[in-house]
Amino acid sequence: MTIFEDFLSRGNLYQRLEKESLICKAFQETHVKTLYEYGWYDELFESGEPNFKELEQLPIYVVLIDEYKTDIIQNLIEEYKPLSKIKEAGHFFDFLVINAELKLICGLGLGRKNRFFSYISQDNSDFKDNDEEKEELLNASMPWKFLTEIKFTLKQMSLEMFEKDHLPSNPDMLQDALDSGPNENGYYLIEYDDEEYTKDDINTYIHEHQTRQENIEYFGMLLKEMFPSLEISELNTGDY
Repeated sequence: MTIFEDFLSRGNLYQRLEKESLICKAFQETHVKTLYEYGWYDELFESGEPNFKELEQLPIYVVLIDEYKTDIIQNLIEEYKPLSKIKEAGHFFDFLVINAELKLICGLGLGRKNRFFSYISQDNSDFKDNDEEKEELLNASMPWKFLTEIKFTLKQMSLEMFEKDHLPSNPDMLQDALDSGPNENGYYLIEYDDEEYTKDDINTYIHEHQTRQENIEYFGMLLKEMFPSLEISELNTGDY
């Protein structure tokens, strides 16, 4: 049985993913209604409330890859061999978006420096970057461009994580610098940092840290509507 047949028939792999809350339908009523409030799925509501029974029959699945569930990752690789090359190359996908009838899989994730990456594969072909034809086929198979939206969300999160991780220190240590007061030259020192900063510098960095974190949490909240157990901090690769 292929991974696509397994998902369509709610086979062993599907049931295991479901038990671990690592799979959902892209057009599942519960999160469609919630995420609609944040601008997702808007086209579905143009003529009133959509037919959720029909939407939930669509063979569009989203899988969360939990790096700590190594046995499940191995099961996914065994069921879909092209995933092995991605795993061996370094950073693995964080999400899979799958149309089981078209046998299409789009893998999405954050790589080195938290850069967003996306590759697509069809019917056991190798995953390829920038395969616009297959990506459009996957998007066109949906009544709303779910793939476009989840990609945008991860891209924005990746940018926020990158910028936050490149700010000086962290909010607590920055506040400690303020509390310690300036040195004899009127500058503030941050522990483990040789630079000297003005009070305005420190306050600006504290504000930037807070803003970036709020943005990360916002985009993370959208993803957690589909996968409540998702730990957003674990998407940060920490690889710089």
